[in-house]
Amino acid sequence: MSGVNALVRYFLHPVTEVTRGDILKHSAAVLMVESTQLVREAARRKKKEGKRRKSQIWTLCNGRGADIRTSWLTVRDTRAAGNIVGILSEAGRRLEYLVSDGYSAYGSGLAELEKKFGIRIKSARYLSHARMPLHRFLDSAGFLKTYCELLPECSSMGDFARSLGGIQPKLPA
Repeated sequence: MSGVNALVRYFLHPVTEVTRGDILKHSAAVLMVESTQLVREAARRKKKEGKRRKSQIWTLCNGRGADIRTSWLTVRDTRAAGNIVGILSEAGRRLEYLVSDGYSAYGSGLAELEKKFGIRIKSARYLSHARMPLHRFLDSAGFLKTYCELLPECSSMGDFARSLGGIQPKLPA
C-alpha cells in the first residue's frame, strides 16, 4: 500500500499544488481548519522517532463565491503557526480573509505572514465557534439566566445552553 501511496503522491502532488495556488490567488476569502488524525505512514515514522503518533490534516477551501469550489488537504506533524505561514505564503493580493476556528496559531501565523512576506490577511471565525465567547460573556456579565429565560423555547436560539455541545452553563440561583 505504501508503494501505491508513493506513486500517487509522485504524480498528483504537482496537481494539488496548482489547486492550492489557484485557491490562494483567486479567492477573496478562504476557510482553513486542522484536524488531528492518525495517518498511517506518518504514525510509523513518528513512532520510530519516539514521538506522538498523531498528525494534523490541514484543509484549505475556497468560499461559495468562487467560480469553481475546491479544497486542498495536506498532512503535517504539528498544529504550529509555521504551517499556516507555509500554506498561505503564496497568497495573491485578492485574498483578504482567513476564516478559521480561532485557534491561536492562526493569529500568530497571520502576523508572521505579514512580517516575513508583507501579506496582510484579516482573520475571521466560523459562526459556530462564536458561541463560546458569547456564552462566556453572558455568563460573566450575569446575563445568561435572563438570556435563557427570555428566549422562547421554539426559537432557534432558545436552546442556547444545549447547543454549546455539552457545556452546562452555571445559572445563578
